This record gives sequence, structure tokens and C-alpha cells, in this order.
Amino acid sequence: MRRRTLTLLLAAAAATAPAAIAAGAPAAGAATFSPPALVSGGPSQPITGAGDPVASADGRYVAFTGTLAGVPGVYRKDVLTGDLNLVVAGDATAPSISADGRFVSFTTTAQLDQTAVPAGACSSVYVRDMAIPLGTPGAQTLASALNGSALGLTYGDSIAASCAGGGASAAPRVALSADGRRVAFTVIGSSDLMTGAGGGTTTPPDQVVVRDLDTQTTTLVSQTSASLGGAPQPVPGGAALAEPAGTGSSTAAISADGSTVAWMGIDVAAQAPVEAGSPATQTALPEQYDEPLWRRVADGPNAPTRRVTGGDDPVACAGCAGPLVTTYNPQTVQDSDAFPHFGTYVVSSVPTDLGPFVPQLSANGTTVALLSTQPTPATAQGLALASNSSIPSANVYVVNMANGLTRTQALTQLTTWASFNFGSAATTGAVRDVAISPDGTHLAFTTDRILFALPSPTLVSQPLNQAGASQLYDVDLSAGTFQRVSDGFDQQPADGDVTAPAFSGDGKTLVFASAAANLVYGIGAQSTSVFSITDDTTAPVLGHQSVSPAPSVAKPAPARVLGASAKHGAHGTVVVYASVPGPGTVQAAARASVPVTSTVKVRVHGRVVKRRRTALAARTVASGHATAKKAGVVRIVLTAATRWNTLVSSRQGLVATLSVGFSSKGHKRLEKRLQVSFHGKPAKPKRAAKRPVAKKKTTITTRSKSR
Repeated sequence: MRRRTLTLLLAAAAATAPAAIAAGAPAAGAATFSPPALVSGGPSQPITGAGDPVASADGRYVAFTGTLAGVPGVYRKDVLTGDLNLVVAGDATAPSISADGRFVSFTTTAQLDQTAVPAGACSSVYVRDMAIPLGTPGAQTLASALNGSALGLTYGDSIAASCAGGGASAAPRVALSADGRRVAFTVIGSSDLMTGAGGGTTTPPDQVVVRDLDTQTTTLVSQTSASLGGAPQPVPGGAALAEPAGTGSSTAAISADGSTVAWMGIDVAAQAPVEAGSPATQTALPEQYDEPLWRRVADGPNAPTRRVTGGDDPVACAGCAGPLVTTYNPQTVQDSDAFPHFGTYVVSSVPTDLGPFVPQLSANGTTVALLSTQPTPATAQGLALASNSSIPSANVYVVNMANGLTRTQALTQLTTWASFNFGSAATTGAVRDVAISPDGTHLAFTTDRILFALPSPTLVSQPLNQAGASQLYDVDLSAGTFQRVSDGFDQQPADGDVTAPAFSGDGKTLVFASAAANLVYGIGAQSTSVFSITDDTTAPVLGHQSVSPAPSVAKPAPARVLGASAKHGAHGTVVVYASVPGPGTVQAAARASVPVTSTVKVRVHGRVVKRRRTALAARTVASGHATAKKAGVVRIVLTAATRWNTLVSSRQGLVATLSVGFSSKGHKRLEKRLQVSFHGKPAKPKRAAKRPVAKKKTTITTRSKSR
């Protein structure tokens, strides 16, 4: 009876979940994503432990953490030229990048600016200008500095060797505005943020601030609601969830246009309106309850802090119940650590990375993507019936912060549990990371869950039959669909966990980290690497039409770029996809080291004899070409010559270097190289049809005898 009850409750939760799209919008098919491309490292640049990738607006530049030749730090890759540059060495982490790829923010304990930062192990936030060579004055600018000054903040625990509880940190991938001039971060320790130099480190810890590098203005964002309209006051009990152990532990995000800041708030009642008896006021300590908070700083010093999921906000909807049950926690927490026991995201132990908790913002800050471990009112009933003693796994939500919406109207649930067995990865595996495209129409998340119970969005890729490594999914909110986008060159899901997705500024490119060995041929099972995929679909948005005004200034001609990727095809073939900038001819040729037999002359006992010798030599094993009539993607299928069939069908396959060239009249030839493998059973060659044999005509001559 209990199983039937739980099934009905899950069905009811799916039926009552807010629709992800407007009613009547048609479901679209799966988008066409390019095969994964390796961004970090390569044969000449073996980078280990790459992670936290973030892409520039056009996807040309990707910044990430990693170690190259024993040098850890933050690196920036130019995927167009292949150039790899060190942003900063050392323990730097949590990179964010500007739209043009010029500026990269990060957190480090290194004393990069000795005149501004006192010696010590406290972390600081910097912004690197990649247009200035490393080691040159001005190459990096301190962001965690006093208001109106270039001097760094001083922390109350800076005298401690580990700086426990001190320092400033930025969240990965979301801390820098698109122009690279505004940085959001969390001041974790007690500091002189509000008291100024020499005023003592009396500002409470865990405050969210924004630094404007051009004006040297450091603005307190997480001020108390009582101080709006006057001198900003920090939240006495701390304003934001943060982890003092190590760098990159902020939960503050800034929108690309710099207008909006969101963070995982604690002591919510001090920052935003709550009704009497709100769950946000019922915990013993303010930091034991968390909620995502949102503030449009572009509206000026009087702009209020708003709750993203808080249903008991008397301003938004007096007396309204919330869309999430934020009081659910079946476990009894014995310790009093500074992590939530209740709220939107429950944490039962000290996390090593707060990245998954960070609210994600669209470019204009209006749309928020977030993770929550809490049930909806419908699924809370099922949890109670299940008598589950586990903290629920996280689901993904998107929230519209437009004025006039209750929190229930604003929040859309994109995933839910397919059971209440939180030991089952297939039905309740956690969503571990989430990202949102700048225009707010796409979300990306990672999970090892394979059963998705909600009717919308609809899964349009092939469902998995068993849970394994965490996979990456892309959600198209406009179409109401989502699909798995982490399949490798062997057409199989990633065989290692996928983490930390991030969109480029145009929303076409997704970068992510993974230790999977089957995403790109030849990388093997190593430490994590950074990969990218690109959406090649240009589907129109139905029901919308607009005419833009004529530009006042002529736009520069777009860069002519050749993109190339490849994947396995049928019968041991290789399918090449070339993205070309216009009309022209695409040539593809694969060269490999293969055994070649030749006849040589040698002298034996004074005589010259001919001998056959086999040695490895570089040969073109397959080639092809195609004509492009316009800019777009051209497909070429390469088949290795039949004399190499034995290698193609071998266990290792035939590994080759693929050269792709694009030629067009009046332009310089473009070229691209990548590694491919011809692997599989080749198709049997067709036999030539036998010609019919003409039958010889037999002439019989009859002679008559004359009498």
C-alpha cells in the first residue's frame, strides 16, 4: 500500500509542478552539438587536474585551473590559435573571465601586490589583465581592497599561520562582470571593510561586496534592511554562506551587465522581509538556515534585498506559503558548525567546495538558476511516509525575478525525484552543478540520475539504462526539452564524472571538466581535463519577430575561423565536421605511420641481391573533399584505403593525424589538425559485376550432293 501511495504522490508532484514553458509551445527535437573538444593540454601541453573552466563571450578564450610541467595555477587557452598562457601561478583558484577574454579574476593566498597586501596567508581576490605581460606593473589589480583605496583589506585572523576564518574569496565562473571591471566576492573573516585603514577589524565576517576597479569603489551589497537609505551596515551574524578553509569558497555571483548580485544568504531576516514565525527565524544560529538572496545594485543604495525562494515574504505575498518546504531535515545534527541544517540547501558536513551552492544569473540578472535539496509541499508528504533518514539530494530550479510574481509563480522545477530511496543514484542521484546561458533560455546541469519524473522538460536524447558517471544535460527552456550532451567519440556516455559546466557569452559553447577517457580519442584515463562542445543548431524562436535598427557604426568583419571535429562512423570510417566561414572548398586528409614494404639492394658475400624490407613510414591513408556554398558545417566521410583494412580492424585501430583545410577565393587558406582513429570492421568491397559472355554463333553449312 505504501508503494502505491508514494507513486501517486510523485505523480501529483509532477502534475502540479509549474510549467517550464508557456502553454502550447511545441516540443523541439534534440539540438546538434559538436563532439567534445579537448581544451586543456594536448601532446605538447600535458595539463593535469584541470577544472573550473569559464569561457569568453565568443568561446575563443577559456580560463581554468590546472598544473602544467609542475606549475599549478590559472591558465588561459586561446582555442583559435592554441596558445596557452599562464594567468597566475600558485594556489590561485576560482577563475572568472570577461566577455573579450582580456580580464581574469581569481583568488589566491599569494602576496602578489606587496605594497597593498600585508604579508600573511589570508586569501585575496585579484583581476589579471592579459594584455599586460606577467611580471609587469599593472598586470594584476587587487580587488579585495578598501573603499576608495588601493590598499588591501586587513583581517582579524591575519596573524594566524593558516588565516583560519580570514581572507576574501570569489566564487568560480560568476564573480566578474562582462566588461571585467566589477568583481563580486565574499569577505570571509572579520575585517576593516567598513572601518577603513587603522579603524580596527570590527566588520563582521561573511559579507558580500562588489569592487569597481575603475573607480576603486568597494560597495557593501549584503547590508541590513534597516540601513537601506542610510549608511550601509553589515549583517552582524554574517550575510552569506562561506567556508573559511581554503580559497574559492564564496557563494556570491554578479550578472554579466553588473546590475545584479546574488548569494546564498544566512541570517535572512536581517537582510530581507520575513513574516513572523518564518522558518528563517526558527534556528538557534543564523547560519544554520540558508536561502538565495538577490539584489539589483544598479537601482542604487535604496535597492532592497529580495528572497529568491522565500514564500513567506510579506512584500511579495503576505501569508503565501513557499514553493519549497525549507524546514525539512530528517537527521539530528549534533554539532554546531556554520553550515545550514535547514533552508534551501541543507549541508550536513563541511564541504570542500561551495561552487554548487552558488546561484547562477542570466546576463541581466532577471533569471536565477539554483539547486535545492528541499522538497515541494507535495513531495514532502511522500518523504514523511517513506520515513527516510537521509537528507534529500539536490534538484534544479529556475526562478523569474520579475516584479509582481509570488515565489510559487516565479519558481519552475526542472527535476524531481523518481523515488524516495536516496541510496539509488538512478532515481534520486543529486544534481551537482548548474549553469545558465546569458539570455536565460538554456540551463546545463550534471547528475548521475537516469530517471526523470517530470513531464516537462522532456528528455529528447536516448535514456540511459543504468546509472554510472555523472553526465551533462542541456535544457532548452524555450522548447521545453533537455538532452544529454556528454557522449564521447565512441557514442557512449562519458565514462568519468562531468563537473563545472559554464556557458560562453553567446550561449553557443559549453565548457566543462571531466576525467572521462572516452570524450576525445587518445587522452586516456588521467586526471580531470577541460572540454568544450558547441551547439551548431540555429533554430528560430517560434512566435517572435523583431526588426533591429540599422547600426550607426559599421561592424567589423567577423574573424574567419575554421572549426573541425571528428567522430567514429560506420564500418571503420571517420566522419569529419568542418565549420567554415563562407563558400569554398574543404579538404580533409589523414596521415598515419603504417608499415610499408619496399625492395632494397644489399650486398651478400660480394653479390648484390634484392631483399624485401618492412618499416614504418608516413602515408596518407584517407582523403576527401567537399564544397561549401555558404557558411556552416560541412560533413566529409573518410574511408581508409583497403590496403590498411587489417590495421583498421585491429584492436588498436589505425591512429592518424587529420589535416582539414579550407580554401576560398580571395582569402588565406585556413587549416586545422586533430587526432582521429579509424577503428571497426571495414565494409566489404563491392564486387564488380560480371560481364555477360557473348555466345559464339555456330554456322552450319549444308551442302547438297548433286546427282
